[in-house]
Formats: sequence, structure tokens, C-alpha cells
Amino acid sequence: MAAFPEEVTFRLTSRCDFRCLHCDCWLGGPEPDRLGTAAWKDLVSQLVLWRGPGWRLHLTGGEPLLAPGFREICAHAAGLGVHVLATTNASRITRGSLAPLLGCGLQQLWISLDGLGPATHDFSRGRPGAYARAREALDLLLSAAPSAQLTLGIAAIVMEHNLEELPALAEWGAGLGLQVLLHPLVRCGPDWGRLWPRSTDRAVLALERLAALRARGCPIANSVAQLRLFQRYYRDPESRFLKAVCRSGRSLRVHPDGTCYLCDFGKDPVGDAGKVPLKRIWGGAAARARREEIRRCHRACVLNQCNFGGAGSS
Repeated sequence: MAAFPEEVTFRLTSRCDFRCLHCDCWLGGPEPDRLGTAAWKDLVSQLVLWRGPGWRLHLTGGEPLLAPGFREICAHAAGLGVHVLATTNASRITRGSLAPLLGCGLQQLWISLDGLGPATHDFSRGRPGAYARAREALDLLLSAAPSAQLTLGIAAIVMEHNLEELPALAEWGAGLGLQVLLHPLVRCGPDWGRLWPRSTDRAVLALERLAALRARGCPIANSVAQLRLFQRYYRDPESRFLKAVCRSGRSLRVHPDGTCYLCDFGKDPVGDAGKVPLKRIWGGAAARARREEIRRCHRACVLNQCNFGGAGSS
């Protein structure tokens, strides 16, 4: 067992203003935001006292910028030497909100962008105007981010409607100094089937082109080995990835109601951060049992960037 989590994710809220076809966080009403700003800050302080500074804190949702204490939590963590990153749909980034966002200590920001036009991105995100908002936010951030020392990137899901666009999206991002992070389409949410590639050959070819770009130095965050495994996943989504290393057992995820998970696909929490210190949760019996389950698990969710820790030939 690792002495402490290598990366921590705070799911600050499950509320979201988009209705993504591949996501179910907005279905059935949000989880209660039982952990307020003071509680989230206390969890950061617990972690720093336990493991020191220098680790990564990923703020997610839902849409994390909808959490009232987002900037305050960022500032607190950054002030304690924590590397803070977030993923956003960018709908809340405006000219008026830009300066407070850039000044809160956030060091890395991923903008969800599934393609180079509204026909692709608005469809997958379930909101007309989603593409325009993301592009406007990127323009604002690119004009100001260098002075704010904020690293920017775009995150895209590999799906039916963007297979031919993805190589161009990666090259467009590279021209702006942006990394591109690719996610496999997880088969969940209300309408993921509408996004699943209808042609396996097209999906494999798109990923081959992306792997070639990556090998030539295009700033794609995924490794070539990971992209090769994506190809296998789209050929057979029920594949078991015996030699892919899952790092979810070395991570800790805290949900807005305080429940803690090692794996987002695990059904049962390993503790409640609103009642028990994180160090006790990490070393507790439920977490130990879950780590053993993860060690034996070879499901395709290992390919998600938050889980992927490398691969042998498989």
C-alpha cells in the first residue's frame, strides 16, 4: 500500500449546466454538496500535514466552476504548495470572471472541446452554444494565461462525430501552445450509444493518425502506447487489459457529499471525509479491500487518463 495518495481529486459539485450525452452526473438530481468551502480547505490542510506539499489536486465536477468556493479552495491549496488543476466546460469563464480565476492559484486548466465546430461539440455536450463558449473562453485565457503562469490544454473524447476532426484538433491546439488530452468514450450516461463509433475501422485509423502525430512530437498528453490500447478498446470494448497498470488504487477521490472512493467505477465508498480523517480512510479496511480488487481488475476503464499508469505489451 502506498503511504499516501499520489493524486487527489475533489469532485466539488455534481451540479452541471451541460447535458453531455456520455455523462450521468446530471441525471436524477445532484449529490448534496454537504462539504462546504471550509470543509474542502480542511481536507487540503489534512493532506499537507500528512504528506507535505508538492502533490497534485484535481478539481472536478459536475462543473467545478459552479462550486461557490472554487477560487478560495484553489488559493488555499496553492498557498500550501499544492499543484492545482481543474477540468471545465468553460461556460463560466467570461471577461468579468477572468481576473479572479487567474489570480486564485490555479496552475493547470483543461477545457473540454470535442471538435473544431459546433456541430460536433454542441451535440456531444447537449447544449447549443457550447462550442462558442469554449472558444471564447480559450481566446480570453490565451490572451492572459502567459502572465498568470497558467498551463492550458484541451480535453476531447474519441467518438463517432469527431474521428476525422481529432488529428486536426491536435494540430490546431499545438499551434496555440495547447496540449491535447484524449479520453476513450466510457459507456455510461443517457445516450453514449449515439456517440459510439459506427465504424471500428474509422476509429482505429483516427487513433493511428493521432499516434503518428504524437510520435512526431505533437503535444498530445497520451502516450503512443495508450493510444494503441484505445484502438483495441474500440475494436472490442469488453477487452481485458491484463498488462495495463491501473493507478486508481494510488489515488483518492472525494465526492461533494464527503464519500471517498479509490475508483470512480467502484460502487461502494471507502469512507466519509465529513466524519473520518483522510489518513484513517486511506489506511482503513475498506480501502485495503478496494485496492486488492483494483489490483485484480483489468477492465477498460484503466485506459482513462486518471487511471492509466502505463502498459506492457498486451
